[in-house]
Amino acid sequence: MVQKVYLDSDVILDYLAERQPHDAAAVKIINLLEKREIQGFISSLIVWNLYYLLSKNVGATQARSILQKFRKLVHILPVTEETIDSALTSNMRDFEDSVQYFAFKKGKIDVFISRNTKDYPKNSTIIMTPNEFLKTIENTDIS
Repeated sequence: MVQKVYLDSDVILDYLAERQPHDAAAVKIINLLEKREIQGFISSLIVWNLYYLLSKNVGATQARSILQKFRKLVHILPVTEETIDSALTSNMRDFEDSVQYFAFKKGKIDVFISRNTKDYPKNSTIIMTPNEFLKTIENTDIS
């Protein structure tokens, strides 16, 4: 069975904006998505954030073009009333992170990939950095 992964916005920006030195791991993960060896998921919230951040650097037209190409690689999870209510009542400090986390949980995704793992629940083994995730699949048949 193909593993389902949720990509936090920092991982996506590492890839799209070629942010070194983090882009190397992000590129490997995106390559796995392109080969359909894993399935990628993001929340609708991330799309808005990515557009905003990219458009500041490359302009609105280029940001849309970049996101249209990237969009073909991932499934978008909705941010529902339940997601927002869970985020509002959670103990997580960063509200945006909590929205992403609860969209991930509601979507029943296997792994949450973020460089900022400290921002998410500590007792969860399903939250990994890009490098940690890549290590887990090095010796595993992921298809």
